[in-house]
Amino acid sequence: MKNKREYGETALVGGVGYCVLEMAWRGRTHWSMALAGGAGFAAAHHINRLFPRAPLWRRCLMGSAAITAVELAAGCLFNKKHQVWDYTGRPGNLGGQICPLYSLLWFLLCIPLCGLSTAIRKKISHSAPRTW
Repeated sequence: MKNKREYGETALVGGVGYCVLEMAWRGRTHWSMALAGGAGFAAAHHINRLFPRAPLWRRCLMGSAAITAVELAAGCLFNKKHQVWDYTGRPGNLGGQICPLYSLLWFLLCIPLCGLSTAIRKKISHSAPRTW
């Protein structure tokens, strides 16, 4: 049950957090970005959970790859229809859906996400079980 709560919280934090970040960065967002942000943070959290002793740069590299994969999937599912973003003008882009620049930005974003992921895991492991 704790794992479900843990991943649920990371997905919620990632979904809301990404929409806030995108509003600050671009001045707009799309509902699909809440799904992508939630899935991306849950994936990065899972990596952080699996490899807690790995060097931070390695966890960030794996997290960036996972978030880029989520971005590609979201791009294929939502972006082509709703035109939420377009990387066609960026060097090295893949169909306008992903590009190396944003993979680098996801790497940098993973630095604080690793700390947040650890804090969520510790909070949940130390909390009393809920009874409904």
